[in-house]
Amino acid sequence: MLPEFELFEPRDLQEAVALLTELGKRARPLAGGTDLIVEMREGRTRPEYLVDIKGLEELKGVTVSGGLIVIGALATLRVLERSAIIRERLPILYDAVSQMGSVQIRSRGTIGGNLCNAHASADGTAALLASGARLRLLGPKGSREIALEDFFSSTHKTVLNAGEVLTHIHLSTGSPGTGGAYSKYTVRKAMEPALVGVGVFLHTEQDGAVCRAARIALATTGPRPERAVRAEETLRGQRLSEELFTRAGEAAAGEANVGSNWRTPEDYARHLIKVLLPEVARRAWERARHEGRNIS
Repeated sequence: MLPEFELFEPRDLQEAVALLTELGKRARPLAGGTDLIVEMREGRTRPEYLVDIKGLEELKGVTVSGGLIVIGALATLRVLERSAIIRERLPILYDAVSQMGSVQIRSRGTIGGNLCNAHASADGTAALLASGARLRLLGPKGSREIALEDFFSSTHKTVLNAGEVLTHIHLSTGSPGTGGAYSKYTVRKAMEPALVGVGVFLHTEQDGAVCRAARIALATTGPRPERAVRAEETLRGQRLSEELFTRAGEAAAGEANVGSNWRTPEDYARHLIKVLLPEVARRAWERARHEGRNIS
C-alpha cells in the first residue's frame, strides 16, 4: 500500500521547479514512476509530496538540432526504442533500452528517471556514458550543462541541487568512422538487471582500421556507472584487431571498481568484463566502418 502524499500537477517546467524548490526534501518529482512507486510501496522512501511532471510536453521527444541529438528527459524507453533517430544515429542506445524490462515497463519508464535514479546497473546510463552524453539541468538559479560522467556523486546519488531537474540529454549526431554498441550479461534473457554491462564507442580514422578515440562504460561493476579509462587508452591510436580488443577487455577487467555482492562474485564479474568487452568492441567497430547507422 502506498503511504499518503499530496500530488501537485504543474502546468509548465518553471512551475515544477518552483514547487520542488519550495517543498524541498519533502517532495519528489514523478515521471514514469516505475522505480519511485515501488520504493514507496516497500517503504524505502516516504515523500510528503509528489510533483507530477509527466505531462510536460517540453521534456518529451527526440530531435536533431545543430549537430546534436536532443532527448527530452521524459522520453520513455519505448519511444527511444522505436525512434528512427536513435536506431539510425545512436544504435548503442537502442541496444540498451531495447533490453530493459518489459514492453510495459519501457512504455512508462523514462530515460531521465533512469539517469536520476543513479543505479549502477542502469543500461541506458552506461550506453549514454560511453556516447559522451551531456545533460541540461534547470533549477531556481537557472540552467546549466554538465557531462554525464560528472552527474553521479555516490551510490544512488546525483549532483542535482534542491529544486533542480534534468530536462534534456545532448549527444553528438556522430561523424564518419564512429560507432558504438552495448550489451549485458544476465541470467535470464528478459526483465533481468545486468550482472555486467559494457558500452563501447569508437572513433576511427578514415580507413576504419585505426582507433582515434574510444569511450568504454561499465554497468554493475561498482557503486555507480564508470568509465574504463585504461582500456580506452589501450585502444587509442592503435590498429584495431581481435587481439587488441582482448587486451582492452583484460585492462577493463583489471581496473573496474568491482566488489563481490549477492548477485556477482568479484572474480566472476571481472571474467564477464574480459569476455564481454571484446564482443561489444567488435560490434562497435563494425558499425564505425558503416558510419554507425545500423542495429544489426
